[in-house]
Amino acid sequence: MKKLEDDNQKEVRMKLMGMGKNSIRKNYYRELLDRQGLLEEQNKQLEDEIKQRVEYENKLKELNDELEERVKERTLELENIQDRLRRTERIASLGALVIGISHELNTPLGNGMMTTSFLSKQIDQLIRRYEVSGNSDEEIIEQLNKIKLLSSTLMDNFKRSSDIVNNFKAVSTEHMTNDRENFNMYQCISSVIFDYITDLNAQNIMVQIDCDKEIVINSYPNLLKQILMNLVSNALKYAFLDNGEILIKFDKRLAEEKYVLMFSDNGRGMSHEAKSRIFDPFFTSDLGKGSGLGMYIVHNLVSNQFEGSIEVVTEREKGTMVKIEFPTS
Repeated sequence: MKKLEDDNQKEVRMKLMGMGKNSIRKNYYRELLDRQGLLEEQNKQLEDEIKQRVEYENKLKELNDELEERVKERTLELENIQDRLRRTERIASLGALVIGISHELNTPLGNGMMTTSFLSKQIDQLIRRYEVSGNSDEEIIEQLNKIKLLSSTLMDNFKRSSDIVNNFKAVSTEHMTNDRENFNMYQCISSVIFDYITDLNAQNIMVQIDCDKEIVINSYPNLLKQILMNLVSNALKYAFLDNGEILIKFDKRLAEEKYVLMFSDNGRGMSHEAKSRIFDPFFTSDLGKGSGLGMYIVHNLVSNQFEGSIEVVTEREKGTMVKIEFPTS
């Protein structure tokens, strides 16, 4: 009997122990699940933080790249400004030299022209005296006529030299007294083309004007004509052998408060060396065709009188484009 009771108690204890183990096991599983959920939440937070950090790093990289690009652009702009300043200073120095030399040459050239003119008159008088006196010494008269011809040639060269010197003096824009006024830009361009129509037709060069026919601007019409005349003259001398096209485009950009004048041709173009020296006084790519002052005058007028900028784009056998920008006021 006692043994039976002991067995029953032992069985009860075993059941209680089993129930305790199940409860501990359940609690343990529940704790594991809670920890797993917490870990998953922490992992998600960590993933979000990593994602944000990657986004920040990418954005920072983009900003750095943008900053580097801006630095490159600003550096290039500064280099271009420095190049323009150096070129302007060089041109100004050469311009002062040109004007000084021109003034120095004026006096001897004037004396030479006066002396040659007097000599020519004396020869004419001497020939007339021989003819009136009835002297038939043909050899003397022939020699006098040769001297007269040489005197005439000498005078022509003196005049040409004087014209060149006057052109040198004209490169100084400091003493120009042109006033601003309202004028029709299309008519201004057309009048310059009309002045060159004979030469343009002789070389079979077509000119197209892309400009509003009614546009009226406030600027310096005479100086703009001088700029256009030099550009057309340069194109006739250097751009074409025969046949070609010239496009003159003018636009008013109100948003930027500036005028844009573009002169382009489909001619021979220029070499890199020629382009780098195009604004230097006396520089010419073809000796004997000009004084080499055309583009120098254009640069001076655009920079000093109009307070604008000038850019030249050219390619061999493709042509040349001159872009001029200047403020509307």
